[in-house]
Amino acid sequence: MRRTRVSSPFQGNGPYHIPIENLNLSLRGYNCLRQVGLMTDGHILEKSEGELLAVRSFGVKQYEELHARLADMDILPLDAPWDS
Repeated sequence: MRRTRVSSPFQGNGPYHIPIENLNLSLRGYNCLRQVGLMTDGHILEKSEGELLAVRSFGVKQYEELHARLADMDILPLDAPWDS
């Protein structure tokens, strides 16, 4: 049986394949995301605000920092709600 590969927004070098290292987050924010396996901006954008805030030690301050970094990189508008 031949397998067909399904395209994903996480393949290649598109805007949803940016490693979290490139987001220049605080060490705490970076470590929290890494510990739960969120390694790219695409993985992060799949999560809701509630899911991110439920990550151990990832609080409102880290969430706001992440939102600002994604806005700085034109990945997410600064005034856009996360769960839109």
